[in-house]
Amino acid sequence: SGKYFRGARFSNYEAWLSDPTHIRPSAHVVWPVVGQEILNGDVGGGFQGIQISSGFFWIWRVSGIT
Repeated sequence: SGKYFRGARFSNYEAWLSDPTHIRPSAHVVWPVVGQEILNGDVGGGFQGIQISSGFFWIWRVSGIT
């Protein structure tokens, strides 16, 4: 359950559910520490973060988590 909570809290899952074709899944935003914010990118829907391609959002959606 911790994975679901942290995933929902620190990602753009809710926005991705509303428009999965135009909003790319993002795990979290990297804080600006020693230039690391360069990892953040526009993932759509007004969000910036690291784009993920692991398929977790699809698994959660199929599991019925909405």
